[in-house]
Amino acid sequence: MKKILYIFFILILFLCSPNAFAKKSFDIDLDKLLFPKGIPVPENTDYYQPYFDFFDEVFSVMQREYYLPVSEKVLSDFKQSYSETILSRLKNKEKIEEKIKYLGSGLLVNKLKEPNDIFSGFFPPKESKEFKEEVLGFTTQGIGITGEKTIYGFVIKRVELRSDSYKKGIRAQDRIIKINNADVLAMSQEQIEEALQAQMGQKISLELISFEKREPYSAEVEVIEFFKETLSSIPTGIAGMYYIKINQFNKATGADFQRVLYYYMTQKMDRLIIDLRGNGGGPPLAAQEIANMFFPIGTDLFYFKKKNYPEIMLKAMFSPFHYNGEVAILIDKKSASASELFAGTMREHNRAILIGQEDSAGKTFLKSMFNLSDGSMLMLVTSPAYLFSGTTFSFSGLEPDFLVPEDVELFPFVYKCFKEYYGK
Repeated sequence: MKKILYIFFILILFLCSPNAFAKKSFDIDLDKLLFPKGIPVPENTDYYQPYFDFFDEVFSVMQREYYLPVSEKVLSDFKQSYSETILSRLKNKEKIEEKIKYLGSGLLVNKLKEPNDIFSGFFPPKESKEFKEEVLGFTTQGIGITGEKTIYGFVIKRVELRSDSYKKGIRAQDRIIKINNADVLAMSQEQIEEALQAQMGQKISLELISFEKREPYSAEVEVIEFFKETLSSIPTGIAGMYYIKINQFNKATGADFQRVLYYYMTQKMDRLIIDLRGNGGGPPLAAQEIANMFFPIGTDLFYFKKKNYPEIMLKAMFSPFHYNGEVAILIDKKSASASELFAGTMREHNRAILIGQEDSAGKTFLKSMFNLSDGSMLMLVTSPAYLFSGTTFSFSGLEPDFLVPEDVELFPFVYKCFKEYYGK
């Protein structure tokens, strides 16, 4: 146990500074402190090879896919340094230490990538799965129901559109009375939320009272994988002006946006507010799918230049309907990636004005995931993003056309911006 603690202490120092082991940097002999009997020297270093093989795999993917060249000398120097400072302490371990391998791989990626690149990184198998679920916007837990316990039962506030609960007819404002035959009135909020959780494929039995019909019903719902609905909307209080907030882009955002936009168009909408504040982005194709509803087929939108690949220009594709009215897009410092792609493209084509209190994040790159042989993953920047005109997105972000003053009512201010910019 002490040996493992020693190794992790060494790793922390190693990660913090490339010169952490230079004796002149310390007033004490670090090796004697950690290894009073002397630095262990392995009799046989063959056990290094599995670590080196994995580092080679990481390097190979970065060499092929990373948007900038990576150095073989950095790899070679890293192997030597890592073996001397870390692997030699394992003392002929026959079984590979996964944590040591993964920590080394993360450090290698950090040394190979461009210093200002905050996106590229290494993810071990478990973290890889969790990261994909977060980025792609789907869940593998729960049944898509959120709500609050009251004296009348558990009142449902939201039912995810693509969950099995929604398919079984459960709706917001319905009340859950029993979960797997347990009375919810005898349970705390935390106990109810825990009872509504299950593993993939498991089923939960619910007894409810319908808000619409005012009568009891029962449902057995299954935990399935689904994309979360990331849209929300509130009334603006201004005739003809409607509001859609996109909290995150995922593979289903385009379909959700299309459904809401079509409904608003039937209500004679002539001004649309798209709120991208706090939206950290998602798949670029989601931005393209939404843009399809604002441009003719074939319109150039934005493009990427991946290493060893031809230029990838994304164009507007078929949409069953198009909105041709006025558009305002709300941005802030957390609007990034696909949010900036969409907002920047809309403004470049003079299809929207940008409104906010600050510039957007300036984090517009094509980021791709690459699976490794053991289930680990590399997230790599594979290309900068370019507007259709050839202009690159600025690292400082998108600058709003209209700055929102402090303590101003948002919707009247946006309406004023519409009137000023479009002149009607």
